Amino acid sequence: FDQCVNVLRWRKAHNVDLILQRDYEFVAQDRWGMAYWHGSDRFGRPILVIRGCRHDPSLFTTETTLRYLIWKLETKLSEVDDEVVVIFDFINMTRHNMD
Repeated sequence: FDQCVNVLRWRKAHNVDLILQRDYEFVAQDRWGMAYWHGSDRFGRPILVIRGCRHDPSLFTTETTLRYLIWKLETKLSEVDDEVVVIFDFINMTRHNMD
């Protein structure tokens, strides 16, 4: 029960429902290619790859990037059974990519 309450509090604190309504906000970031869906694993869970080398803090703020990743995950979670695999790819990441 506590975990469910914590999830609901987190969703409210991050305005998840509002983020889902404003998908036009994330077109540029989606085209930038920082995060993309790459098929599914052997259990059928979709795989989200987040590429650290494609993060550019001079283009997108930390807050904007967080909202984008919430949008990316939540739009997929509405289509599947609440499970996804997230891979953080740090290959070719440099100090330039860090906030």
